Amino acid sequence: NDDGNMAQSTNDTFPATMHIAAATALATQLGPAVTKLRDALAAKAKAWKGIVKIGRTHLQDATPITLGQEPSGYAAMLADDLDRLGQAMPALYQLPLGGTAVGTGITAERGFGAAATAEVAKLTQLPFVVAPTRYGKVPPAERQRGLPIPGEERDGHLRSRGHLSKATPSRASSSVPRA
Repeated sequence: NDDGNMAQSTNDTFPATMHIAAATALATQLGPAVTKLRDALAAKAKAWKGIVKIGRTHLQDATPITLGQEPSGYAAMLADDLDRLGQAMPALYQLPLGGTAVGTGITAERGFGAAATAEVAKLTQLPFVVAPTRYGKVPPAERQRGLPIPGEERDGHLRSRGHLSKATPSRASSSVPRA
């Protein structure tokens, strides 16, 4: 075991890698991009708050609304999505490194998990920590418990994508003939 894989196991390294990849992408790419979009939509909502237009529902004319109400709704949905992503991050920052042999760590050198996690935190500049219990962070326990790898952050991403798709009907607002 020591000669073949240096006492490492996919029981801890694969979940740790998934946590690192997901947390890094969320913290450095998706989170900032969604924040920028939310802020741009909020700015448009404020700039357009005095412009009245026909509201639409089920592709039919409805009550008047302001043009600013549409982007304000999308900005609010994205703010909720950012909150959900933020709630998923602490679980992603917990790494099971050193939890070899189904999380027991029996074949890992003493202190390896803490040292490796500290190095990952240093390299990524993200607050990675050693998981309080490595057994709960390695397969199959993680799959059985439905932990966020990739769970809640995936759900938050899918919610954001769904919320953004709701913007499509706004393009149809002025695309139908008027009497």
